[in-house]
Parts: sequence; structure tokens; C-alpha cells
Amino acid sequence: MKEKAKEFLKLVKEKIPGQKILTLCLEDGDNGKWDISSENKVGYDATHELMLLAAISRGLQSAAGVTIRQFLPLKVEVNAISGKIYIPTKNLYGFFLCGGKWLGMSKEEVGEAQNTDGDIGQQLEKEDAVFYKDAPF
Repeated sequence: MKEKAKEFLKLVKEKIPGQKILTLCLEDGDNGKWDISSENKVGYDATHELMLLAAISRGLQSAAGVTIRQFLPLKVEVNAISGKIYIPTKNLYGFFLCGGKWLGMSKEEVGEAQNTDGDIGQQLEKEDAVFYKDAPF
């Protein structure tokens, strides 16, 4: 699975450019988040990419969900408790890992998953400045 994990991460870096956060949720409840810079460096230490590859391998062997939040250069104004603030716009992509393969989610599936409470199934409000996207691979 190590080679498949490397291939998946390579595609993430090539097909989803710029600064991003990859969140991986394994079926056993083990979760992790990794920052990937616009230069495609994972985290701030060389071991972070190895840890991410190990997590992707585990997900490919069992099952996992992956979201990738890609930060865009545009900021929008929103009303917060403390007043008006500017937040970055983001594209959100989703993938399923299972059985040694990955499956990209449609923008509709990403939106439904993002806006549903995972514990009770209740509909949540859409997050400001987030655009749901079809998986690019």
C-alpha cells in the first residue's frame, strides 16, 4: 500500500495546487490533519510526510475518509460575534479510501457530508466562503 499512498499524495500535490489542509479520518476513529504548503511541503518536519503516508496506507488497507481544504487568495467579509472579519475562501474536496483504491466524491456528496452532523445525522448550516468541488482525480 506504500506505493499507492505515494501515488495518492502525488496526485493531491499535482491536482490541488496551493496551500491546503488534508484531514484523514480512519474507520477506527483515528484522525489526523496535515498542512501542505504551496510548495507541497507536508508540515514543518520531514517526519510529517512519512506520518501522512503511513495514515494514507492504513486508510487504503481498511477504510478512511479524506477531505482537502484548498485555500484561495480571495478573502470575504463575514459577521462574527466580535464584528466583521475577513476569512479566506476555500475549495473543499473529498475522497473515500478502501480496498487499496480511492474514490473521488462529487461536489454534491462533499456538501452533504460536510453539512451533516456525523453523530446524529442532523443538517448543519453551510460554512461561509467554502466551495464544494468535484474530486479532480
